Amino acid sequence: MQLDAGLRFLDLRFALKKGVLVAYHGIQSQFMSAIDALEAVYEWMDGKGKGETVIVSIKQVRSDLAGCERASLTPSSQENSAQGFEDAMWLLLQQRLDLWYLEDRWPTLGEVRSKCILFCRFGFHGKRTLPLSG
Repeated sequence: MQLDAGLRFLDLRFALKKGVLVAYHGIQSQFMSAIDALEAVYEWMDGKGKGETVIVSIKQVRSDLAGCERASLTPSSQENSAQGFEDAMWLLLQQRLDLWYLEDRWPTLGEVRSKCILFCRFGFHGKRTLPLSG
């Protein structure tokens, strides 16, 4: 795993496909759900990575542009909406809120030991906030 090799910044990109967040990079599915991807990070943080800080960049990939499907120029489905992605992502993050730094300010390194910091590359539309969202 990349974390074992010393990386502390992860660039995760997900598409919402049939109600499931799936990892994508470019047009290629990574054949891993967001649940599995984050669970691997959580397992590492709970074990070998105890005391470490990991910045997790999460970006929305439009599901109609992911894979070999024909791309639509005007996404109208719930899966391609920022709100649908936000809702699905927030439900996933809530499963382990204890591992996320949640204050809306820049922390000291001591404050984020044993925490993930979300570098948000999708909108929360003001309903919820996490650090570095925008």
